[in-house]
Amino acid sequence: MKTLKNIFTILIIALFTISCSNDDESTPEPAPAPVPGSNQHYSMVTSGYYHSLAIRTDGTLWSWGNNSAGQLGYATATTMGVKSPNQIGTNTWTTIATGGSFNLAIKNDGTLWGWGINDFGNLNDVTIGYKTLPFQMGTATNWRAIAAGLSHTLAVKTDGTLWACGLNNVYQLGDGTTTTRRTLTQIGTANNWKEVVAGNSFSIAIKTDGTLWKWGTLQGITMAPTQIGTATNWKYISAGDNQALAIKTDNTLWVWGNNTGGQLGDGTTNPRIDPIQLGTATWKTASSGRGTTLAVKSDGTLWSWGNGTYGQLGDGTNANNMTPHQVGTETNWNTVYTTLQHSLGTKTDNTLYGWGNNTNSQLGDGSTGPSYSPKRI
Repeated sequence: MKTLKNIFTILIIALFTISCSNDDESTPEPAPAPVPGSNQHYSMVTSGYYHSLAIRTDGTLWSWGNNSAGQLGYATATTMGVKSPNQIGTNTWTTIATGGSFNLAIKNDGTLWGWGINDFGNLNDVTIGYKTLPFQMGTATNWRAIAAGLSHTLAVKTDGTLWACGLNNVYQLGDGTTTTRRTLTQIGTANNWKEVVAGNSFSIAIKTDGTLWKWGTLQGITMAPTQIGTATNWKYISAGDNQALAIKTDNTLWVWGNNTGGQLGDGTTNPRIDPIQLGTATWKTASSGRGTTLAVKSDGTLWSWGNGTYGQLGDGTNANNMTPHQVGTETNWNTVYTTLQHSLGTKTDNTLYGWGNNTNSQLGDGSTGPSYSPKRI
């Protein structure tokens, strides 16, 4: 009897251990607030409306903020905000993109993965609902670039072909129809697509020949990919909700789209149908959000303009700015990303900073309080 009792006890302990291990793997507990100076370095950051996603320099994937649609990549969705970065699985990743409440990511083996809300087939799945864990979108192993709009997905393969799925009510997929596609569909036959970005209901892309293209609804409707101007020296693009920006190989910054909050930075609230150059400065990178723009100059300084209601401009206030204003005095900013109400940025040492609204813990600093200037995550 004693032997049987011991065996029974061992089995109970083993089952309990396995159960706890599975829970820890799929639904991690919120981690303690990160300590500035700790070994947390990031190579890529992006964010949805109320959550944030990042790849560390070791290729691991991390998420924090709101999880109501399963967008953090855990086993269950929850309205409780995750206050600091938690790792998603143990795989390594090369690139990420976020929509309002869904994510896309490419692993280092070239496979495409998605999770979060799948309301219009934007995750290449005919089943409508939440996808709380990353799942592979198809079987292809040659994905290179991705973009996520409000409810549509764009992706480019290594062969240069363009693919799309999701909501298509205003031609944002670029196939010439308004038919929603619940599985990835090739757009046209061109095989020289290089980069893609997606706004609420429009798409922007650069081809390998340096030309700039648009489709969907942005200051007008375009049913299929249409070239913007004749320039062949575009190298970088970013899309906000209803505005866009691009940088040429000479590092000049160009903006267009909605301008009700001064997000184009030209000192007016006039919308622009075509790209206009913003000043004469040279720029390293930039990000367009909902009425907010952030940018890093070639000298590593950080600048912001547009809507600052939630402190997302990072200048220490919640005021709006209709022209570029410098944020702080540091000269080592590397990347920036802004979305609905919060912003993220990395410095050249790969340290991560957040600012703006934080009611859903989207800043990842261990709190729910806002920050009106960049705060180390």
